[in-house]
Amino acid sequence: MVSARRGHTNETIAWLRQGFEERLISRRCDVEWAPHSSDLNPSDFYLWGFLKDNVYQGNPQTIEELKTAITAKIRAITKEECVKVIQNFARRVQVCLQRNGGHLEHILGKP
Repeated sequence: MVSARRGHTNETIAWLRQGFEERLISRRCDVEWAPHSSDLNPSDFYLWGFLKDNVYQGNPQTIEELKTAITAKIRAITKEECVKVIQNFARRVQVCLQRNGGHLEHILGKP
């Protein structure tokens, strides 16, 4: 079973390399990525939580309602909020450097 999964993983990585070339980020690729990198990714430390907190308030019942709610909430993000996210990102990078790439989740709040 493990070797079958590994075979599929290799096929997937090969397929992704064809489509994304040097832009592919993975443990099996050439681009070096910091450990716990989601802590350094604004989509992970901000956007997904923001969307989850806000999109489901309207209790979407269909895929179309969900897509509409996601689009509306993303469009409602203000320029000021984006500035806060980027400032928070800069603080996270500084902490990551201070910790030599170590874990930093939960030490910096949301923007």
